[in-house]
Amino acid sequence: MSCEMTVGSTEQILGPLLNVLAQSLDVRAVFAQISALARQTVPHDLLHFGVVTDDHRHLRLLALSAEQPGTGPEVPMSEEAQRTVEEDSAIIHHVRPRRGDVWALEGRVRSAGALVDRSWEWQPHPAWGPW
Repeated sequence: MSCEMTVGSTEQILGPLLNVLAQSLDVRAVFAQISALARQTVPHDLLHFGVVTDDHRHLRLLALSAEQPGTGPEVPMSEEAQRTVEEDSAIIHHVRPRRGDVWALEGRVRSAGALVDRSWEWQPHPAWGPW
């Protein structure tokens, strides 16, 4: 299977996204639409957009694709997330619920600084909701 993208397919993907972005300078106002368009290419349940604080210990949430009860404007980052943010890029894949724990996730991560995938786990911080 080829991963090459033709100009036509790039325009088909980015055209609607750029139209949505042009509707508002406030990403929060159009983020649900951005998520819906992105879902056509990258399936996901929730999309969030945030900025990592200078100390690399918190994420300042700027936009969410869906309401998340109990989510404040700034949430603590796990140790795993703090390590990952030091990388230029990281892709977390094969994510699934961790056995025996409804809210925890596990999977694999490939980061720019690693030659091989490594195990990845995520447990929500209490600030993310009423667990």
